[in-house]
Amino acid sequence: MGRLTGPVGPRVPIEVPVGPLEGTGRAPAVLRGWVRSGTVRAGVTPVLYCVAGGGCSTGYFDLEVGGRPGYSMAEHAAAAGAVVVALDHLGVGASDTVDDLYAVTPTGLASCHHRATSEVVRRLRAGELGDGLPAIEHPLVVGLGHSMGGMLAAVQQARHRSFDALVLLGTGGDGLPEVLTDDERSVAGPDLRSIEAEIVRLARLRFAAGSTVERRRPSLGTFFTDDVPREVRVAFAAQAVPLLPVCALTSMIPCSAHAERAGHCHHQAAGRRVLWDRILAWVDALAVAARRWS
Repeated sequence: MGRLTGPVGPRVPIEVPVGPLEGTGRAPAVLRGWVRSGTVRAGVTPVLYCVAGGGCSTGYFDLEVGGRPGYSMAEHAAAAGAVVVALDHLGVGASDTVDDLYAVTPTGLASCHHRATSEVVRRLRAGELGDGLPAIEHPLVVGLGHSMGGMLAAVQQARHRSFDALVLLGTGGDGLPEVLTDDERSVAGPDLRSIEAEIVRLARLRFAAGSTVERRRPSLGTFFTDDVPREVRVAFAAQAVPLLPVCALTSMIPCSAHAERAGHCHHQAAGRRVLWDRILAWVDALAVAARRWS
C-alpha cells in the first residue's frame, strides 16, 4: 500500500439498501454514511469497512476537533492509500429509523452490514461508489469495528465471511461485568441467536423509561485516558447518537466484549497514530501477500 500522490478528499455521502430486518418496521431498510479516499494505486487496495460502537455515529472514525487536527482515523488511513467506508447502524444516525430499537439485534444488524459490505464491494469494483473514485479491481476488505462495533464485526464475519481480515478494537470476551446485574451476568450460550431473546428482555428492563436497574459506571479511565484534551471529548460527544440497547447490552455481557487498551476510545488517545500506523502496516502486509497470491 503506497502513500498518496494527492490530497485526501472530503466525505462522499453514500447510501446502501440492505433489505428488511424482521421486527423493525422497515422493509426495505437503507444504511447511510460516507466514503473517504485519496489517490488509489493500482493493484490490491485496502478497504476499511468501519463499524461504530454503542452510542457512536460514523463521525467517531472521522472526528473533527476545532483547532486540533489529527484525530481523524479515516483521513489518516486515506492518506496511506486506503479507502475508508462507514455507514451508520440501522435505527440511528443518518440511516433509516425503525419502529422499535429493541428489534435491532446483533445477528440481525450483522446481516444488514453484510449486505451493505457486499454492495459496497460491488460498487467499488464497478467504479460506482464515490465521485472520482476509480474502479478497484482487487479490494482487500477489512472489517474495522470499535467496542460494540467490534462485537458486530466479529458476529458478521463468523456468520457471513464478509471480510478478508478483521481489526477489532476495544472488544473481545470480557465485557463489562462490573456494571451488570446478576441476571445480566448469568446470560451465556454457545450461540448468540439462542440468547438474543433473553438479552432483549434484559435490555428492556435496563433501558426502559423509569427503569429500576442500578446504573453502575465502569472504572475511571476505561473510556478515555487522562491525556485526552477537553476539546476532543467535546467533539466525541458531538458525534454521539442514541444507543442500540440490545446490541449495547450484548457487548457488555462477558463473552461478547473485551478489556480495553489505551482507554476504550483508541482514536482519541495520545498514542493513536502508533495504533493507526500498526494497523496500516499490518493491512499493508496483507495486501503484499494478496499480490503474491494473485
